[in-house]
Amino acid sequence: AQEEERKMYCVENDRAARKLHALKQRIISTYPVSNFSSPKELGDLLLRDLKQAIEQDYQDCDTMIRLPHLPVAISERIHSLRPDKREMILSHHRFEARCGDPKRLASNDMDLISRLNDHVASIGQPNLKPIILITGEQGCGKSTLLARWAQQYNSSVPLVTHYIGCSTYSRDLSHMLENVLLIMGVDEVSGDDQQTVEHAIGRCTVRQWSTLQDNMEHFNRVIREKEFVLAIDCLESLSADSDHTHVLEEFTWLPSVIPDTCRIIITCTNPSEQYGYFTRTYKGKSQEQNWEEFSMSGIREVSERQALVKKHLETYCKSLDPHQLDMICNRELSYNPMYLVAVANELRVFGVYPEIDSMLGKIVSASTQEELWFNIFIRWCRDYGWSDTGASGGNSEEPFGWVQDALCFIAMSRRGLTEQEILGSLKTIGYRNNTEVKTADWASFYRAAQDSLIREHTGKFSLAHGFVQKAVLCSVMGGSPEVSLPQSNYTRHQLTRMPSMFRRSHNCYHTKLALYFEEQPIDWRVIEELPWHWSQVKRN
Repeated sequence: AQEEERKMYCVENDRAARKLHALKQRIISTYPVSNFSSPKELGDLLLRDLKQAIEQDYQDCDTMIRLPHLPVAISERIHSLRPDKREMILSHHRFEARCGDPKRLASNDMDLISRLNDHVASIGQPNLKPIILITGEQGCGKSTLLARWAQQYNSSVPLVTHYIGCSTYSRDLSHMLENVLLIMGVDEVSGDDQQTVEHAIGRCTVRQWSTLQDNMEHFNRVIREKEFVLAIDCLESLSADSDHTHVLEEFTWLPSVIPDTCRIIITCTNPSEQYGYFTRTYKGKSQEQNWEEFSMSGIREVSERQALVKKHLETYCKSLDPHQLDMICNRELSYNPMYLVAVANELRVFGVYPEIDSMLGKIVSASTQEELWFNIFIRWCRDYGWSDTGASGGNSEEPFGWVQDALCFIAMSRRGLTEQEILGSLKTIGYRNNTEVKTADWASFYRAAQDSLIREHTGKFSLAHGFVQKAVLCSVMGGSPEVSLPQSNYTRHQLTRMPSMFRRSHNCYHTKLALYFEEQPIDWRVIEELPWHWSQVKRN
């Protein structure tokens, strides 16, 4: 039997043997040959060669980032900054490149883009309104429009962009101000580069951040003295620590009088409801509002919705029948680009063609965005997860298993979690041995849900938008997906917890994360997360 099996791998005849020998000789003469004595050694050699090929064909991430809307001198200075400060700035441009991707499903509002260009061209002209507000409901395409406009920006006036939500730090007011200051050349505001923190179990060198008050003073001076355009995306998600919430509410971080040499562009959901002080503060001398507001209403034409969905699916070599496109694009929610993205991504990972109509019927039956994303969250749990006892999700209509736990850990974290931290935290709640979640399991899930997660350059994952946050937090709180939850990562934990039908609570996740970080060697991540989780346990 072994002889017969061996013959299966032998050449058929002499001619085939000569061809095989010639091929081997061409390979040996063309490419370097290395000998190995074990499968492990072969694996190490393959990894070495692959790494060399990648480094040869692809430049370092930092040098690949282009900053087209900044003068060359500013771009060169940014790349010469200390790594953590450089990364603070480049994270926004990576997010901008992702949002502004021409393949991204969104509609271009050319009239509004033209208005933004006129707004920039008016710099230096007196008695004009210095602030533009772009408003619209979540998911209508504000971030994408701003990113695409920034990528086409061709004015000589520097454009400073800050995308709130592109990283776990970007939501912090002090971080936003420091980002602007670094780009504009004020890089001495952070004090000493590093400081050593004593701890009971060792010493750790950490970054020392400047105070919010320092950054506000420098920021006001930059606005008065320098000519530039400032674009802030998703203002409603901006946050500050509990001692400085009044700074956000009263807009004291932004000067009440904007000089003619500065233009500001802000996107947000509804400033009249959330930022009443803004409407009272920015008035001209005639007591008229000193800002313009433009509303984005999504994609109104059904034909445009259909064209965008078809274009998105073509990227993955998939297509739909006309009646299937109608099922998606004639729904009440289909004017919202985020709705179309969510449905298209579900189709991207769905592989049973005869069942597409049934699957689409379940998806488009959702009457709200919250309900849609809650159903998607349940589907993730059912298709990719299992419980800590090894049970599968089956046909469960409730959040379930390690997918739910992993996303809850991310939602409860202070600054997001790396893959290693996610998998390690899952072990603390029982996913061990036969039920252990491995890297391949996380990779399979991440491929399906990648547009709903933000992966930073540092490897940390965070939830991409408020609809995913609501779905995840509802699974912990036991509430309806219609429940109104704060969008800020740092205020949602102050909610009064509702009665829950699920196994774990806020305190459970905070406690398990704290216990996980207690076991790690002390470093910046431990100092950043550990005390905060114990404080949340005490608060809840």
